[in-house]
Amino acid sequence: MDIVQNKFKIIKISPINCNYNKITIDKTELKNCISFLKNSAEFSADILISIAASDYIDKLELIYDIYSSKLNQHKYISIYVESLNPTAESICEIFKSAEYDEREIFDLFGIKFTGNNNLKRLLLPNSTIGHPLLKNFRQTDERLAQNE
Repeated sequence: MDIVQNKFKIIKISPINCNYNKITIDKTELKNCISFLKNSAEFSADILISIAASDYIDKLELIYDIYSSKLNQHKYISIYVESLNPTAESICEIFKSAEYDEREIFDLFGIKFTGNNNLKRLLLPNSTIGHPLLKNFRQTDERLAQNE
């Protein structure tokens, strides 16, 4: 049994490939789960590979790829956030490199990361209205005019 399954409430487990599963947990447990994976002797994660986001219209998903070089293994942890006013806890305190992934996701998907003290647009101009990777994003003539 997986160490995450033993310690945290699992919403679902989805196979990614023959070697790995994506473990979806409640978003309120995210910070504790990531910290546990970093500090546990069983896994001792030392690298945050990436944070990715997906839009399912009714909810958004964040997927964290955490790596242990000691074990040469990945853990894929995911959470769902509401699509209206989406928020998640920042994990910058645990992995400093999360700051840029969180800023990119904020910029493109509009998810606000509480605890990220530098949460501002990273890729798009500050004048951009909306978040272009959301499925309900519509680029109108008004938005185009404001960005020129």
